[in-house]
Amino acid sequence: MLNNLAEIGTIVNTHGIKGELRFAPINDQYYGYIIVGQNILIGETSYEVEKVRNHKKWELVTLKGLNNINDVEFMKASKVFVDESLIQDRSIFVDRVIGFKCFEKDFDLGIVKDYFQQGKNYSLILDLNGYIYNIPAVDEFIESIDEDKKIVLFKRGKELIINEN
Repeated sequence: MLNNLAEIGTIVNTHGIKGELRFAPINDQYYGYIIVGQNILIGETSYEVEKVRNHKKWELVTLKGLNNINDVEFMKASKVFVDESLIQDRSIFVDRVIGFKCFEKDFDLGIVKDYFQQGKNYSLILDLNGYIYNIPAVDEFIESIDEDKKIVLFKRGKELIINEN
């Protein structure tokens, strides 16, 4: 069974009638994190990956023993988790930064309240003294995450507040 879990993406749909699932990673850096023979958690159940292939902007995943669309239809919109020890780069896990304080240098950007999926990437929802806005959770914006201090440092972010006010 999987221990410390890391969210790596979402099952966005099925593909064809043979039980393939369309997987969308949290962001581009998580393409390739699902590999044959690995266990992934979808919902409350662990599944072994039987096959993975790229198709357009998706990774198509087949799970062992599930070879029909009827076997996997219920998985649509489900989050996908893997054992954290399998992840080399622990940079961005959107579900873990809820409640973290956010800064761009010394400028306070607020606190992460939630996240949502926007296309194939995620955005963080921040609250700055009642002003709610979102910042894409991608390398272009995020500089680093300090899980011990519960701080997200941004390369860019202040411009989103200034441009919206």
